[in-house]
Amino acid sequence: MPNVIKYSASTQTNALKSGNFWVGIGDADKGPTGTTGYWNGINPPVGGYTFYLNKAANGPSVYTAANSSQLINLVKMFSGTTFGSAAACINWANDNPDYMIVNQEFPMTITDGLQFAFDTDYSISHSSDGTDKWYDMIGGASYTNGSGADPVWMNGVDEITVCCLLEKTASTVGQYAYHPISKWNSAYNLNASFVLYQFDDYQGNGNDGILGWYGYTQNSGWTNLTDLFIRMFPNQTLMVSMTYSSAAGGQMWINDTKVGNLTSAGAGALGNTNHPTSVFGMYGPMQVGPLRVRQALFYDRVLSDMEMYYNYAAVQSRLVF
Repeated sequence: MPNVIKYSASTQTNALKSGNFWVGIGDADKGPTGTTGYWNGINPPVGGYTFYLNKAANGPSVYTAANSSQLINLVKMFSGTTFGSAAACINWANDNPDYMIVNQEFPMTITDGLQFAFDTDYSISHSSDGTDKWYDMIGGASYTNGSGADPVWMNGVDEITVCCLLEKTASTVGQYAYHPISKWNSAYNLNASFVLYQFDDYQGNGNDGILGWYGYTQNSGWTNLTDLFIRMFPNQTLMVSMTYSSAAGGQMWINDTKVGNLTSAGAGALGNTNHPTSVFGMYGPMQVGPLRVRQALFYDRVLSDMEMYYNYAAVQSRLVF
């Protein structure tokens, strides 16, 4: 069933955002069109695209393109420009709030509490043009690799969930640690300080691809938030997730399975440490070293076990073990 679509300059809840278009992705009922303003979308053809254009009434105008050539011709009708690729057409649409181009139906994913959402394989978040610019599907702002902001909701948090679809493209032996996802803080404000670490030689064991969620908490200082490190091998794509609460500590997930034990070793609000960088950073469309974040979802609460499974099911077809 296709995603439902709404055009609105006002903020909508429980939906993904591209310009002024909102995409309902199945976890929250959007109800009848006459009440909610959501209309049924049209699934893109295999290898093609759906093009949405705002109009004054009765929902958006909807067109489909079977391939890149058809999309280029379609976009030319409205932009007056002949773009050289589908990616260039998508970039044009992503920078124009009255248009949206989608390359797939987005699967049912939890949106309750979702504060940031990125996906390199979904056109409203990244155009697949080979650059490192991607769009947050909640706030709509664009980011580049390793840069970000200092989101207010991440500061002083007592609960957080991060679901990360992580691709390991090569060996890390002989290289230093990478931080594919991190939220650092500066001064001594109460901020969320956590990082997904990638070590090449953790604890001197010489193994490749050691992964772990690490962070600073009020009670324990720098600590392993999830009480476990794991290995990830070249050519794997896994969902590597973390839930954390100041009361109970952290839990790591690999795909749909909890690993290690929920630990209270790091219990306490995140933050309260000194670091020279005060931004949230993530490496996605362009990899950092041998790592690439394909999708990242950030929540201001702890998701239930069933919700974690739903998010896993949404990316299951993209996993490589």
